[in-house]
Amino acid sequence: MNSLNWNAIIQALVLIRIGQELGTDSRLARALHEVMQALVYVWR
Repeated sequence: MNSLNWNAIIQALVLIRIGQELGTDSRLARALHEVMQALVYVWR
């Protein structure tokens, strides 16, 4: 696997962990998810 695939896997795991810590209904968790999605989209 190249580094881009590993980065995507690590990012997904981090987002899952943030969701677990903050709860899926948390507005903060949703905001962080949206920001991370935007960053991943820009980097591709």
